[in-house]
Amino acid sequence: MNEQEILARWEADKPLYRAWAKLIDQEIERRLVSAIAPTPLDYFLKVPMVPRLKGDTSLIDKALYRSKPYKNPYEDITDKVGMRYVVLLTTHINTFCSIIESRECEAFWSWSKDKDYEEERLAKPLEFSYQSVHYVVGPAKFTATSNPAIHSGFCAPAWP
Repeated sequence: MNEQEILARWEADKPLYRAWAKLIDQEIERRLVSAIAPTPLDYFLKVPMVPRLKGDTSLIDKALYRSKPYKNPYEDITDKVGMRYVVLLTTHINTFCSIIESRECEAFWSWSKDKDYEEERLAKPLEFSYQSVHYVVGPAKFTATSNPAIHSGFCAPAWP
């Protein structure tokens, strides 16, 4: 694909990625409310989650100019939309991990853990770093209940 083809497809797909991020957020927050009760959600989450779509220039650069070993650059990029949940305590991160990895969510999404601060801390115990866990979350199956309909084959990172 060239730049124009990637940008045209990205413009067409943006509503899908926004819808997918909204579905993920609704499911995570629904489960989170139960997990943290009676703590209010706005007390637990330090910053409201707002999905971030990858910028056009950033997508083109990553797809074509960063010497990434992509076979299908557009399809292989997994961070076209990002979701960040900010919490105060590292123990709160585990709450998100258990929700994302829960068996109840397997029918809704599939996931992979691409970054884990615990593993990084053990590998580099003297390094001070941003503590986060990054997941790539994709639909487990076709999701026609959303508007627009979500299809498998794309994903959105979610990280606490």
